[in-house]
Amino acid sequence: MFLAAERWLGALIALMVGIVLAIAWPSDGDVLGRTIRTLVAPIGALLAWLLAPRAAKPGLSSALLTATTFALLAVLIGAFAVAWAVAFEPSAETSPVGASLAVGLMGLVIFGLPMFAFTLPVTLLWVGLLRLSLHQLQEVRARRSVS
Repeated sequence: MFLAAERWLGALIALMVGIVLAIAWPSDGDVLGRTIRTLVAPIGALLAWLLAPRAAKPGLSSALLTATTFALLAVLIGAFAVAWAVAFEPSAETSPVGASLAVGLMGLVIFGLPMFAFTLPVTLLWVGLLRLSLHQLQEVRARRSVS
């Protein structure tokens, strides 16, 4: 039962953080901005669902490792999602598969480190919020079992 609570809370928190980031993300109608605004919440919720049990484990090393894994996967998926969106732009002059691979790899090299530097604090925030929520949930369950 508790494992399900970890996953649901993790996905819900990531979804809320993703929605806030999508609303706050500046977008001038370019492909990068549109793709990030569209995919930040669902990708975050999916990764949170997968990584929540690991994030709930006690200890600083578990928190840092989970946040780093989350950030790396988000940047990797995001780079290729943006590349896919660029490849299927109406003005694309190359094949979609070749353009996706080329732009995705180039995006990882050029935009990957800055996006990782932005994403890591957000994923650390997610780990902290998840642990705080699980702690509060345990306290509520303990109070209910006593009374």
